[in-house]
Amino acid sequence: MILVLTGTHHQPFDRLVTAAAALAAEGERVVVQAGTSTAVAPGCEVRAWVSPDALAALADEADAFVVHAGPGSLFLAWDRGRVPVVVPREAARAEHVDDHQVRFCAVIGDRARVVTDVDTLAAAVAQVRTLRGETAGEGPRRSRAFASALGEVADRVVARGRHRAGLRATLRSVLFRLGTHRP
Repeated sequence: MILVLTGTHHQPFDRLVTAAAALAAEGERVVVQAGTSTAVAPGCEVRAWVSPDALAALADEADAFVVHAGPGSLFLAWDRGRVPVVVPREAARAEHVDDHQVRFCAVIGDRARVVTDVDTLAAAVAQVRTLRGETAGEGPRRSRAFASALGEVADRVVARGRHRAGLRATLRSVLFRLGTHRP
């Protein structure tokens, strides 16, 4: 099963939801957390929002993750030893207020497969299904150390972007909940 996460941002991410339908057309079971997106995704199980418990259960079942570049979505995959396919939201497409997700993707390295052209999504999913272990972060054993390092990187990325205070507060909140940062 492929789990597709658009995040909880108020701007729709229709480009990713539409691309998920193409994965389902290839015979895949695809579950999409669509948020405020309005795009139709035939063949997918689409849910606007998913409770934390339901999301954890879906993540445990997923053998591939396709996510926006939000830290919570990335950690969900990494905690399960998976390399996520990441499609960053882009400001030019009215998917976010700025391009911090694009900038963030430049620093996550081999821990994710970044895709900007959603026409290549199926190939990226096929590729990440073969990756485990060190590249994926070896699941929960390394999550806290990685979360701490990621927090430092995120602080540097956010410090260079617009909307610093709000983004920094959001990232710190996520990392605090993971037990790696003070509020």
